[in-house]
Amino acid sequence: HLQSIGDHLYVFGTEPAVFDVDPVNTSLTTLSLPALESLGGPIWIHDNHVLSGIDLSSLVSVHHLWIETNPMLASLLLPVLSNVSESGFGGELIVSASSLTTILLPELESVGSLHVFDNGVLKELVAPNLALIGSTAYIYRNDVLEAFDLSSLETFGGELDFLTHI
Repeated sequence: HLQSIGDHLYVFGTEPAVFDVDPVNTSLTTLSLPALESLGGPIWIHDNHVLSGIDLSSLVSVHHLWIETNPMLASLLLPVLSNVSESGFGGELIVSASSLTTILLPELESVGSLHVFDNGVLKELVAPNLALIGSTAYIYRNDVLEAFDLSSLETFGGELDFLTHI
C-alpha cells in the first residue's frame, strides 16, 4: 500500500564496487510496488541477476530512474509515469538490461536526459507522449530495435546519439 517515499529507493543485487561488500538480493525475482506514485529522490535498480519483473504501475513522477544490469528483466512498462525531473530540472532515465525486449512509457511527457543502451534484444522503445528532452538522449547498442516512437517530441535541448550497431 506504499504510495510515497520521501527520499530514494535503491534495490541492489550487489553493492556498487565502491562499497566492497558481499552481494545482496541474490534471489530477488520481482519488485512489486504497485501503489507507489512518487519519490522525493531517485530510484536505482541495479545488478539484480534474477530480477524478472518490476511493478511500478502507479509511479507518476520520480527525480531519476536508473534501471541497470538486471539481465533477466524482459520488459519495462511504466503506464502512468509522466515526468522524470528533479526540482523542475531534468532528471535522468537510464535503462540498460541485456534481456529487455520492450520499454513502454505511454504517458511520459518530459525527461532531463534519456539513456537507453546495451539492451541487445530490445525490439521496441515507445514513448508517444514525450514532448521534452531537456539535455541529452543516448540510444545505442540496442541491435534489434524495430520500433522507436518519440513522435510527440517538440523540445530537445541537447545532444542526440542514436546507434544501433557498432
